[in-house]
Amino acid sequence: MKVCPKCNSQLADDAMFCTSCGAQLGGSAQEPQSNPQVEQQNQQFNQQTNQQFNQQANQNPYYAQPVYNNPYDHTSEFEKEDIAKNKVFAMAAYLLGTIGIIIALLANRDSDYLRFHIKEAVKIAVIDALVLIGTIALFWTIIVWIIGSVLLIMILVIRIVCFGMVCAGSAKEVPIIRGFKL
Repeated sequence: MKVCPKCNSQLADDAMFCTSCGAQLGGSAQEPQSNPQVEQQNQQFNQQTNQQFNQQANQNPYYAQPVYNNPYDHTSEFEKEDIAKNKVFAMAAYLLGTIGIIIALLANRDSDYLRFHIKEAVKIAVIDALVLIGTIALFWTIIVWIIGSVLLIMILVIRIVCFGMVCAGSAKEVPIIRGFKL
């Protein structure tokens, strides 16, 4: 029986490596022979790969870092001047509901930024109306009143979040009801 020189574990006579620590046992293992031609080819390949990577990184400083692009954020599609001029009317569309939408429509029909927020506010108003109609239509069931109340509170929270996004000057699609297309 062989004994490992590192950990003193007992091993079989034909063992080439220690099963406990992985140490190579002397004598029977052959050292791999190096081929200078293969080493030179590997070195050339590594240099070419590094040069290509460095060229791409120099052309685009963000090459090595993936950039996240939010598909629901449309802020970059609008001019800053348009956002600044129509921010108040976009806020009104979310805060005042249907009356705010009408005010925003009468204020400026040419603004793309305002039209975006009017569409989003209309989505919220439609969902709000559907919840109210459903709750009133099924008034005799207490669970409908509870579910309707929870949904109306959620809609209120969504309006507040959208109001905050307009205050920040961004144009993002309404969370939760993004899939509802007009």
